[in-house]
Amino acid sequence: MVKEKSNMMKERELIAALEILNNTYGEFSDAVNGTNDVVRDLKPLIGRSEGKVAGSRLISTGVALIALPDPFIVTDITGSALVAVGLIRKKMKHPTVSDSVKEAQKLIKKFDYATQELNLTTNLSFK
Repeated sequence: MVKEKSNMMKERELIAALEILNNTYGEFSDAVNGTNDVVRDLKPLIGRSEGKVAGSRLISTGVALIALPDPFIVTDITGSALVAVGLIRKKMKHPTVSDSVKEAQKLIKKFDYATQELNLTTNLSFK
């Protein structure tokens, strides 16, 4: 009789331990799924899996600073800044010859306008 009670108590303890273990695995699974959701959203910013990087190293470094657990908020702020700078840099268009010509034409028009204004206000001719 005593052995039966002892075995029943052990069984109950085992069942309780298994329930706790099951809950722990469930919580772990939820945490992993949450991490997967965050990584899935960040993946386009980091790069492609073939090794070809779609973003810059600034974005990758910034995402790493944000994603890694750290007790300091400074790394989150720094990471956000790096991601922002990386995205701006990625969106920036490199100037072409036609861009330079257009900008030169704009400057010439501004100088002509300034020259005309000077001519009108000073009654001098700068041409």
